[in-house]
Amino acid sequence: MKGELFVQRDVAYVPQQSWILNDTIRRNIVFSSPYDPERYGRTVAACPLEADISQIDGGHDAEIVCSFDHFWISPTLVNDIVVSMGLFFYQVNTYCFP
Repeated sequence: MKGELFVQRDVAYVPQQSWILNDTIRRNIVFSSPYDPERYGRTVAACPLEADISQIDGGHDAEIVCSFDHFWISPTLVNDIVVSMGLFFYQVNTYCFP
């Protein structure tokens, strides 16, 4: 396949193989960036994670405990958190598609 792609804004790369920390949902999304509540709220809304996170005890501060190929949260939520991490880090204005 050949072609060209012209991008006028920042692009966030999120690999298909999910990688997540043994840490809170919030810390996974923010990762190494400084926490900005407004940016965090926009990121969670864009992906849309709020409905899923609200059903978890501890909400945004719930610890994600993972072991080899096993998470205590659904694989879909893990993927959404990883996408959110890319959006938050790169501060891109984008939409997440289900």
